Amino acid sequence: MLGHLLRSCSMNRDMNLAREILVWAIEQPHGYVDGNPEIPGHTEEEVAYHVYLLRQAGLVDAAVRNVTGLPSPNAILNSVTWSGHDFADAARDDVIWKKATRTVLKEGASFTFDLLKYWLRNEAQQHLCLPLGI
Repeated sequence: MLGHLLRSCSMNRDMNLAREILVWAIEQPHGYVDGNPEIPGHTEEEVAYHVYLLRQAGLVDAAVRNVTGLPSPNAILNSVTWSGHDFADAARDDVIWKKATRTVLKEGASFTFDLLKYWLRNEAQQHLCLPLGI
């Protein structure tokens, strides 16, 4: 199992991967997921690490696990929290997400997760023609 988990990869936070994990979890037929998705182009280690980060951010409920030989913290996804649904709903629209990747998440830009959430919320409000600040 560890043979295909480990490969040379960066454990930087990847918001595209985090979004994919959340959207995948929400699209499952039940509230409990009980496992991590297979995301093309990403190792199991990368996905498990991002589930761990999503748990830290309060977007998912996940079981933290310690696997001997794995250098990265990781977790197994159980379910998406209320905040996770809110974030996924704001980030699900491909047009809005692509705009976010060009502005907030652009290469070399400095951003925080809270800033991204704020930007997505405002963009969604504008998309729905709602006044900002609601």
